[in-house]
Amino acid sequence: MATVTITGANGAPVTLNVPAQATSLVSGFNSAIIAALGSTGNLVSQTLTGDTVPTPSTVPGAVNMLSIDTNPTGAITIPSGYQFVLLTDSTSGDSSAITVSGGSSSGATLMATRAAVVFQAGSGNDTYSAAGANDTIWGGSGTVTMNLAGTNGLVAGGSGDATFADHGTGTTVVAGSGNSLVFAAGTNGLAFTGGHATIVGGSSLESVVGGNSGSAETIYAGTGGIVFFGGSSATTFIGGSSASTVVGGSAAETIFGTDGSVTNFFGSSDGNLFIAGSGNETLNAAGSTGKNAFFAGSGADSLVAGSGDDTLLGGTGNATLTGGAGANTFIFTVGQGGGADLISDFSAADKLQIVGQSVSSVLATAQTVAGIGGAAVSATVTLSDNTKITFQGVSSLNNTNFS
Repeated sequence: MATVTITGANGAPVTLNVPAQATSLVSGFNSAIIAALGSTGNLVSQTLTGDTVPTPSTVPGAVNMLSIDTNPTGAITIPSGYQFVLLTDSTSGDSSAITVSGGSSSGATLMATRAAVVFQAGSGNDTYSAAGANDTIWGGSGTVTMNLAGTNGLVAGGSGDATFADHGTGTTVVAGSGNSLVFAAGTNGLAFTGGHATIVGGSSLESVVGGNSGSAETIYAGTGGIVFFGGSSATTFIGGSSASTVVGGSAAETIFGTDGSVTNFFGSSDGNLFIAGSGNETLNAAGSTGKNAFFAGSGADSLVAGSGDDTLLGGTGNATLTGGAGANTFIFTVGQGGGADLISDFSAADKLQIVGQSVSSVLATAQTVAGIGGAAVSATVTLSDNTKITFQGVSSLNNTNFS
């Protein structure tokens, strides 16, 4: 636990004990109050008595804050006019559930440091933050920001657009039907996408389940990696610096590698795209059965296809291309290469396609080398742009190997 001091009822300082991961949220709440006051503002802080919410001040320059440090018997609706709401549990130690509705308030910031709080967003554009255990935030029809930094919390979007920030442990995020931006910076989190969703991973491994709305989704794996289960929505997945796993759904996925990333793919759908970038990345779809396309980049890439009839395109770097069990096509374009590529499993069912150079001139450069990947001999060809292609374990090439 960490100790944070913030502005409380009647402007008096309040010292709160919060989880270490929640200190930035609580400090941000206090900073927002200070910013709202400026140099001329007047903090009008009132305390909930029973179930009755005091009427906020209408005095010009007033910054209204409601403090709730008791356990009301019913749900509390925050009226318009309150800019800040603070829920604490500094005296009673009561962990009973408390429900607070944003109602029609707009532009309000609501913060809870106690456990078992249920925030219900209304039609306003508000910010909700919860730092206790087993807290819940439900989105509404407004544009809301929802932050969780406690343990075993739940945030669920509504029909409005939402930004979710998970800094907690064991948080479940359920995106709504609006546009969603999810920062998955917590530990052992689980996110379900809804409408048009963007997921940004953090430093710990997170699990994401794709939606079925048909809206496009974008997933950025962070430094901790992501396990993503695709749905029927088309997804763009950008690998991070740790290993990630993508289990494809019924829609095609587009997967980008980044320097140092390892992305493992499993799926049966056709039309998935695997695109390497400028760094050294691994795009491994050995667990796929569909017909997919792989694009090498400018680094030392490893592209691994599955059992379908796949297409693998060489880049400008030094790539290792593995076609898998299908009838695969390896494509190289003269003028866009220049690297040294290795095809690790070229078979009689596979084809080589060279764009911009005749087959006869390519075959005229054929040689054999020994000791590649443990193979006794391997064939090589060199294209006119100095791209060198090695066929591991293949002793010779002829016209039938080309398309």
